Amino acid sequence: MNNNIFSPKGKIDQSTFIIYFIVLMILYFIIGIFAFPLSAKYKINIFVPNTISFIINLLIFFNYKKRLMDAFDNKILAIVLGLITAFDHIICSLVVMYQVHNSELLFFTGIVFVTCIQPAIVGLLPHKRTEE
Repeated sequence: MNNNIFSPKGKIDQSTFIIYFIVLMILYFIIGIFAFPLSAKYKINIFVPNTISFIINLLIFFNYKKRLMDAFDNKILAIVLGLITAFDHIICSLVVMYQVHNSELLFFTGIVFVTCIQPAIVGLLPHKRTEE
């Protein structure tokens, strides 16, 4: 097993996935809570916190991909599902932005799904047994 999240190769188990996911989501929320308001206050270009958020999103993608590789042992499927699970909050926010009715309910439901339910489902996928 290659537990290094910076390496695109390898697999991680369930507990390592959850630990990495919690750490990366805490970083993602810290960037959202502090970096964006500070960049607006001090008139820093919004490109800087957006770039940092995108890099954290890529790390979340690699975390999902490695966990899905451990569950399915299919690289293409792991990459596709990793992209969907790592970047689905962007698509959900675009849908919420154009909703007129119940947009707050849809927004908070999306937050709960992306931060709690989706990683729990991926984390609970069973380990693919390999013949050794």
